[in-house]
Amino acid sequence: MKAQPSLADLIRNKEITFYSYDRKLDTTISRYGKDNGNLIQHLLKTAGNKIVVKGSGLENHLASTQNLYSLTSFLVEMQSSGVKKFPDHAIYVHADVEKLTQHYPPLKEEKIVNLAGQVVGDSSGWVPEMPYFEKLWNFALCRAHTESGYEYPRDENSFRYRIAEHAEKYMVGTKKQLRRYKQYALGALHKTTSLAEEFKDNPDLLFKEPYKLHDLEFGSRSARIIAENINHFSK
Repeated sequence: MKAQPSLADLIRNKEITFYSYDRKLDTTISRYGKDNGNLIQHLLKTAGNKIVVKGSGLENHLASTQNLYSLTSFLVEMQSSGVKKFPDHAIYVHADVEKLTQHYPPLKEEKIVNLAGQVVGDSSGWVPEMPYFEKLWNFALCRAHTESGYEYPRDENSFRYRIAEHAEKYMVGTKKQLRRYKQYALGALHKTTSLAEEFKDNPDLLFKEPYKLHDLEFGSRSARIIAENINHFSK
């Protein structure tokens, strides 16, 4: 059986490519380094705050769990490095979520295992409204972050919170499918306007619970970034 090409192979063969503001980023370096670290730094030298990942080999690559994990690990490392230069650094993976879902039949049981290897829950019933590939995409992003010491979400509310966080940094889908990210921008906006109304009705709240002003600022920033990313990547 022929071995599947690695992420690095697909990038070298130009089957996965990277763009920033419609400008194709160069990937022709001799050594990609451990976990493609040299390539990430090379890409970020000329990239802006928005990066698009696409190519003829992308969807086929994402049709296996192992490849999904390798790509999301790569993207998390890229975003973690890119945010040092651009606080609103974001990455868009141009792939059809509905088509990819066909490669991932839902499991009856989805065990959640903590860093100690203990089973701490079952996520099979979480976010039932979400395309299954998108759910796995978000779990893969969580998994990539746990490699840096983060703990896996243990309940559905925690997972939904993480999904909304991911929406600021990573998007996946066709340009038409990106509209589903509006719910996260609108959710953040609703929290912001609700807090603003609280301050309007009770200005003394600023001195009693000043941390709520931080929550207002954070929510406003989140809504803005997600909306900007939708507008930019949908063009």
